[in-house]
Amino acid sequence: MQNDPADSPGTAPSPDQTAAAPSPLTSSLMAHALDVVGLLRDTGMTVIEPEPTPAMVAAGMAASGLGADRVRAVFKAMLAAGGTLAGRVQ
Repeated sequence: MQNDPADSPGTAPSPDQTAAAPSPLTSSLMAHALDVVGLLRDTGMTVIEPEPTPAMVAAGMAASGLGADRVRAVFKAMLAAGGTLAGRVQ
């Protein structure tokens, strides 16, 4: 049988040996967050940025042949037509 290097004196424990258990509050908040994400998925809703990312603008330009400013304007018009823009949660 080979010696396990983790059993050697002076060897640091692996990350899973030193990881602390999550606090009940953290676990509760994570469970709630996952529930919310699951509900969004189940209803077919998607959460997006209120401003298009550079990758979104590039994809819009490639698909439409429009310039970046026009793609951003179309993006904002589409969001406005879908309802009220929600503010960011701080």
